[in-house]
Amino acid sequence: MNEREFPNLSAEEWRAFAKRTFAEQDGAPKLDYDPKIGTAMRKGLDAAKGEIPTMWPQFASLAQKPVFVIRGENSDLLTKEIVERMEEAGPDVSSLTVKDRGHAPFLDEPEVLAAIDTFLARIEG
Repeated sequence: MNEREFPNLSAEEWRAFAKRTFAEQDGAPKLDYDPKIGTAMRKGLDAAKGEIPTMWPQFASLAQKPVFVIRGENSDLLTKEIVERMEEAGPDVSSLTVKDRGHAPFLDEPEVLAAIDTFLARIEG
């Protein structure tokens, strides 16, 4: 199901992914997240008559803060164009696109860890 978003995972990485999203119950895998999250999102869209609300006013409230955006290259939710718009809109927005990752990179990728360290060192320094 997730191979399109994460096309190059090793068997060990798939195992780690499964352990992050499933728990074991009575010797069998059980979802370890809310499986109805999509239902809630669809109900919200129905209530908004299909119009996705803009989040740009909320993003604008971060204008005085440094922002670091981590995007999975294969994300169909956080697009390259949205990240570019965020970088244009914010005075201190930087980003990293993680190759071969879906909407939510794992945040254990070496390049992600290095970029987070760099960002934190910059804002703490």
